[in-house]
Amino acid sequence: MLNNKRGPYGEYPQVQAEKARKRTLSDQFEAKLAKSMASQERKISRRVPKKVEEPRVAKKL
Repeated sequence: MLNNKRGPYGEYPQVQAEKARKRTLSDQFEAKLAKSMASQERKISRRVPKKVEEPRVAKKL
């Protein structure tokens, strides 16, 4: 007599693999988003507003 060991499991391993795949992709997306946000903040902090010099006017003697 042969035992069919695949019977009780059904699609369980496939469902678990799909959930793990979605979780991995979402974690990667969140990490990429956090990295890009940190990069934008660094770029903004580097952009220090430059002083606006007043136009030079020749003094009358």
